[in-house]
Amino acid sequence: MKEDKALNELAEKGYCFESDLPKEIYDKTLPMFTKEDFVDETDEIKMINPFLYNFKNNKSIIYSIEEFGIVYKKRKIYFGSFIRNEQIKKQEKIRIIRKYFRLRKNEFKKKHRSVKKQINKTNSKEINTKISLKVKIYLVIMLIFNIAIQSLLTGKISNENSILVKLLENFNKIINITAITIAINISFLSIVFGLLYIKSFRISVKNYNKNYKNHLNTSNKIIDCIYKTFKKEYRTTKRYYINNVKKQLHFYTTLGLNGLWNMEYTYDDILNSKALIENENININKLCKMNKIIINIIIYLITLSNAFLFGILMYVLIKSISNSI
Repeated sequence: MKEDKALNELAEKGYCFESDLPKEIYDKTLPMFTKEDFVDETDEIKMINPFLYNFKNNKSIIYSIEEFGIVYKKRKIYFGSFIRNEQIKKQEKIRIIRKYFRLRKNEFKKKHRSVKKQINKTNSKEINTKISLKVKIYLVIMLIFNIAIQSLLTGKISNENSILVKLLENFNKIINITAITIAINISFLSIVFGLLYIKSFRISVKNYNKNYKNHLNTSNKIIDCIYKTFKKEYRTTKRYYINNVKKQLHFYTTLGLNGLWNMEYTYDDILNSKALIENENININKLCKMNKIIINIIIYLITLSNAFLFGILMYVLIKSISNSI
């Protein structure tokens, strides 16, 4: 009767001996556990490091540290099932728990060093490519020249005694003014596009360099913050379970993940941020490679149109002089 009563008490608590379990649910090497205590071989997420678990993105999968697996006698058993098992001696539990937490701590440190190394040894770097000052001066001079010519053609310079005005009176007699207008428009639009492109390129490079510096500084701060938080959570969790085991308690509050490392940022966020800045670096480098070609095309169009314009002006000037002789 006493044996039956003891077995009933164990059964009520969810623990049975091998002899009292159906063959399909007990394990011959670990008879103190039921089938539900073993982690399914396909459920790999339960065997990862709890301190590296992305709780922020997977709140509905795992709620407590006790849902993660621990290796005991070469078998994967839920941490909660292990620490609350009444058949395992206190000293054995403490030894396994300390070993488990030590391994998880080493894994976390390794991950911490790896992420920090990846952030600080990234392929990205600051961009120092600049557009030559000579190009900027050339564009400004050409812009002033084109505005002056445009002003003359539209009659904004109205000094009747001006030699230039008298010269312009012969334009329609000697050459079609439309050709000059087209040349000026091509040149003017090329200059404006060139100046806007230079400003846009400068802003793009400046923004990238700013983003890169912010990424580097912010990432290192977050990495250090994550590690600092881990050390606190690690001590709290380890002390909590070891103290309860020492007191030989089997029924106590489970530590939920939302009360521990529910951080705003994770190592995954840092690495994703690194991927974004590297993609931005690839794009800005492509722009830098294309920059020389684009500038050369702009300079070519401006030079060609202004050479045509200057040639026409010289032609009209010479023609006017020869007609006045």
